[in-house]
Amino acid sequence: MIHYQLLNEFSDEDIHGTNEENSTEQLKLEGNWKRYQEDLAFAREAWDEIKQVRGINEDSVLDVECFVTNLGVGYAGQFDLLYIDDDSNIVLADLKTGKGIYPKYKKQLIAYTKALNLDIDRVEIIRIYPDGEEWEVSHDGKWPESRAELWGEFHELRAGMDDVEERMESILEDGINDT
Repeated sequence: MIHYQLLNEFSDEDIHGTNEENSTEQLKLEGNWKRYQEDLAFAREAWDEIKQVRGINEDSVLDVECFVTNLGVGYAGQFDLLYIDDDSNIVLADLKTGKGIYPKYKKQLIAYTKALNLDIDRVEIIRIYPDGEEWEVSHDGKWPESRAELWGEFHELRAGMDDVEERMESILEDGINDT
């Protein structure tokens, strides 16, 4: 929901979809709507500051919520934001709303770069954490892991899933209890 509220301003089409509709209803039914509104207020303030610091604006944003695939390796995903920063770098960013920045987020971003036919100058994770009322922008220039290392780790994980389709078909054919 926060992704939608923050990124929709940069989309030519409304990116509100079934997930957002279901989440809205669930928040209202479970009595969490007020907390969501408070979290969103913090997220919007943080987002305004981040946009100013990073030079994210209507003219600099190239794409939001874009689905990408890498057929050679066999994966797909959806990145949050592609923009040009104030230093003319092409930046691929992912927005997170959790406590920390985890290695899996970095691998995910590197995988997106390998699915784009574009030279990405910087990858960054924009973390807005309403519960702690904190935000940060973490980018690959400050990470201890290199892009090559992260790509190697992602590729290794993906290679370990080569038989996923076969295993799923086997489960469906043989039944869950027989596997």
